[in-house]
Amino acid sequence: MKTSYILQIHTGSFLNAHTSLEKVKEKMGELIRTKNIQAVIFGWHLDLQLNAQLLDYFHQANIPCYFWLPVLSEIDQIMPSISLTNYTGQKSQRVQVIEDESFSFLCPSHQDSYQNVVKVYEKYLAKLDFDGVFLDKIRFPSFANGYEEGFGCFCEECQEAYQNAGIDVEALKLLFSKHDDALLKGHYDAYGHYLFDHATVNSFYQVRAHLIIQLIGQLSDFFHSKNLKVGLDIYAPFFAYHCGQDIQALSKKADFLKPMFYRFTTAPAGMQYEYDAYKKYFPNSSEFKLDPISLSSLAKQVAYLKQSSCEVYPGIEVNPIENICHTDLERFRENQAFFFQDFDCLICCWNCLLMDEDIQNHL
Repeated sequence: MKTSYILQIHTGSFLNAHTSLEKVKEKMGELIRTKNIQAVIFGWHLDLQLNAQLLDYFHQANIPCYFWLPVLSEIDQIMPSISLTNYTGQKSQRVQVIEDESFSFLCPSHQDSYQNVVKVYEKYLAKLDFDGVFLDKIRFPSFANGYEEGFGCFCEECQEAYQNAGIDVEALKLLFSKHDDALLKGHYDAYGHYLFDHATVNSFYQVRAHLIIQLIGQLSDFFHSKNLKVGLDIYAPFFAYHCGQDIQALSKKADFLKPMFYRFTTAPAGMQYEYDAYKKYFPNSSEFKLDPISLSSLAKQVAYLKQSSCEVYPGIEVNPIENICHTDLERFRENQAFFFQDFDCLICCWNCLLMDEDIQNHL
């Protein structure tokens, strides 16, 4: 099987640039000349000149380019947005673990969340020759944002959606307020959905997944109408549904998925980090006992992904960052060997400008 890589490059936040064409050339030049690079994902800084330069550079090497675009977070830095509301009535709060990323979340029910992405595209990207877009932050907050936010959103629009599904919203709020360890009791089905034993909780999670699918379906239709391909950044399957991501349904809207198999990251989307945040609030839960980063657990998660309706390119860490990402060559090689058993392309995450030199030489 011929294998390849997709390079992910963080050029900066919406407000602050982190790189230049010269820095990208210096770090990526040899890789794109000597390795089988299938595509490059870069963003989400909106500098027109920088993005045009990067497009020209990679296109000269016949490498397709996707613009990395956050949807339900970060975009509130540049546009008025509707924040997510938790069940106590409080708005989403910033959780700044990584520089220039806020992880404060927006409500997917509001049309503003769709319109703002479209406005960013039309103002900053439409005149550039991108091959596709890569949609990130397409989820509800996890328990890494706190217990209350882990059960968002409860704005008027979302509450109406729950009521239309037959949910007693006030009873649901009371249920969440009790912090019962049995609240999330359930099991995974063959497709990676987590089925909750409590009927009301199960309906709540079904509605949340539908709200995300609805928004991403709208955005995918818009970008496909512009002849752009669509990639989606999703959580690893063991936790995706808990954040509103129905992987199988989302795969019908996209050209590819990048499940974040961040095994060695202590920040949002880090697999053990997210699991530990869950266990913090449900310490005695016996229904969600996992070793999410073990190879046996990964094998089950891969089985779910192989049922997807689009291409799947696992995302694995290549950028050690002090106190945040603890990858190295040995850990990279373990990931590489494992995932290349089932997939022919891996995404080097999440900022190849910080790629470990030993990993880069090994690619």
